Amino acid sequence: MSAGDIATLRDLKISALSERGGLCWPTLILANVIFAALVVQTWLAATGVIPLWAGTLLNTFWMIQGYAPGHEAVHRNIHGRDERFRWINGVIGRSVFFCALHSFTMHEHVHRMHHAHLNDPEKDIDEAVIHAPGFWSAFLRSFLFYPHTKYHGLRIAKYHPRPKAFLAAVAAELAVPYAILIALVVMGYGKEVLFLWILPTILTFSGVVMFVGWLPHHLEKTDNPLRATRVIEAPQTVKGRLATWLYNYHNYHLVHHLFPAVPWTRLERVYRRGKHVLEKEGALISPL
Repeated sequence: MSAGDIATLRDLKISALSERGGLCWPTLILANVIFAALVVQTWLAATGVIPLWAGTLLNTFWMIQGYAPGHEAVHRNIHGRDERFRWINGVIGRSVFFCALHSFTMHEHVHRMHHAHLNDPEKDIDEAVIHAPGFWSAFLRSFLFYPHTKYHGLRIAKYHPRPKAFLAAVAAELAVPYAILIALVVMGYGKEVLFLWILPTILTFSGVVMFVGWLPHHLEKTDNPLRATRVIEAPQTVKGRLATWLYNYHNYHLVHHLFPAVPWTRLERVYRRGKHVLEKEGALISPL
């Protein structure tokens, strides 16, 4: 379906869903690059080849990038239409969130609640940051977002269709990384754990909630995705392409909220094809 054939949001949805193909190789490649980078950087910093502070910054960068495959796993977008590989979502999702001392099961629940109850103070995990009184307030709150995810995830367990099974899975997924962390500290690697795991985790959650939460959502307090999130349109230049890639296409976050089954690398394509419809419907579009 070409742009000329798209006249309504329904047309755009049909077109968007056509972007969901088979196994999403860009996501798999990115996930493996991230895992390799984290292993190499951690080894270099732990052995003194690079300073620990450099390891902190490098691990933070790649852990933030890791949110892209983790997020795609939540939406079951990695296997696409090929049901033979549906299991890959769980493997990638749990691996990514293991690196960030978090539970894939917990994030899956709270993120789906975010989509279903956008800007609801009770059910939307991002609301505490995205509607802070101002930028600096949101920025400061972001550094508490890691413990907030655990508190919020446990608090809204009651909204899960199987609360007991949910809590059991969360406990199991958190027990493994925390046990490894404690064991490393007992073995005398406390400083390495702090600089290469704990600090990057805190900074990662802060960065993700600011770039994926606050930046595209700091708008009207409504549950209408056309007004509660926006497109941050990147120019068709080398700098614009690089910014979009580093942003993991979340500058087209509105398109994701409208059509979460669209893989992250296809969000801009859907936006370009349906921009005229989104503008007609009153979508919020800002330049990068």
